[in-house]
Amino acid sequence: MPISFTEETANANQYIRVHTPQNKWSVVTTEKEVVEFDVSKGMAIDIKNVTFGWLAIDKGFRDWQPWPSPSQRTPKPEGSVEYKNGFEVEVYVPKHGHATFSSNTMAVGNFIAAVYNKVENDKEFASGKVPVVKVTGSAPIVTATGNTTYDIGFVVDKWIDMPDREESESQPPVSQEVKEEAVAQAPSKPDSEEDYF
Repeated sequence: MPISFTEETANANQYIRVHTPQNKWSVVTTEKEVVEFDVSKGMAIDIKNVTFGWLAIDKGFRDWQPWPSPSQRTPKPEGSVEYKNGFEVEVYVPKHGHATFSSNTMAVGNFIAAVYNKVENDKEFASGKVPVVKVTGSAPIVTATGNTTYDIGFVVDKWIDMPDREESESQPPVSQEVKEEAVAQAPSKPDSEEDYF
């Protein structure tokens, strides 16, 4: 059997990037293209299956070490990069497909905890459906230690079955030339609610 030696990729999936001061949300594609999306129109979050753990992020470095459960924390890893409380969860963004959403910032961690706490007793939570969460804004707040973080506001719009990963991944990537041609030929119209959930 042939073998090869190639550069490892830290994350082969699409992932979500959040800039909380400006409330800007983006999908980073597998081709490393950063595509901003309107989170006020909603994203499906598989919140029942969120995992928590130690997450270290630095330039060119990412290490995720999940805990067995939120109440069973493992010892904090040591290293040249600081490990912080983090989470990882799968989301679905309309028009962009499935993506990994993870962070070790206080603002985004508090957002995920608030979503979980809001929906964990809903009947749909136990049924396997996922909430469509619409972010309403991001406001600065000062913590007890005097640091500034952000409060991410949201509403749970509805519950749905998580869109099938295989269907969204079976769509072949569209080249930039095809995208530009489609935009040039398409009638000009704003995004409609039909483009979303």
